[in-house]
Amino acid sequence: MKTRYRLTRRGIRGDKFYCVDTTTGKRTSLGTINEDEARQIVEARNNSERQGVGTDNGIATRTW
Repeated sequence: MKTRYRLTRRGIRGDKFYCVDTTTGKRTSLGTINEDEARQIVEARNNSERQGVGTDNGIATRTW
């Protein structure tokens, strides 16, 4: 499976790391200059895409 987000670095912007969405082409700043931290953020975004969203049909009728 191809990953949705990838990591880039912009030297022009103070060597900050950016996350690029490969489906939309949108680039967002990760707010860090630490490469390990940036990789973890991008990995987490890609993992969340792979897992998807589950639903709970009984939430409206459940009594806590």
